[in-house]
Amino acid sequence: MNFKILALLLLSFNLLTAQESAITELKNGVLLVRLSTSQNQIDYLLKNGEEKEAKDLENKQKIENDLIMSSFETAYNFSPVYFFYSNNALDISKGNYQNFIFDSNYLPIVMDPGKKVFIAAFTQTVNSRITGLIIYDQQLNQLKKPFPYLTRKYPFLGMGNRSYGDMVEIFNKALQ
Repeated sequence: MNFKILALLLLSFNLLTAQESAITELKNGVLLVRLSTSQNQIDYLLKNGEEKEAKDLENKQKIENDLIMSSFETAYNFSPVYFFYSNNALDISKGNYQNFIFDSNYLPIVMDPGKKVFIAAFTQTVNSRITGLIIYDQQLNQLKKPFPYLTRKYPFLGMGNRSYGDMVEIFNKALQ
């Protein structure tokens, strides 16, 4: 019986240590936020001669991306945060940052290649399809508990609706 208690205590300690380690790595690293482009939908609309709809979608996506960037600028202060477009995710996952990373003013960023990189995206979790702010490692593998990898958009059994700013603020507080 005492062995089981000791094993549970060691497991709990290891999980907490892993969480603290990942949080420390983020604190000393950088958070890259993936921004959508809707490029496939825009290309489809253009291919079908729907230029106005394509331009409207492009403008709508830019407004949404500006809102996401503003949310991080306002509510996130745990580590440096930069942005990249979703169509550059493969390059980012390979550590190719040059010409792909920018700040909230769309100015290019030269990143230290030795920095630990975490990626954030407003999307759905891999298995359970829960929508929210999801955190990944550099290779785009979704992180797991005990790291606070998920901030839900719909917190109460799918009811309610958190804004980008609310989700970023909750994530930032979970890291403190």
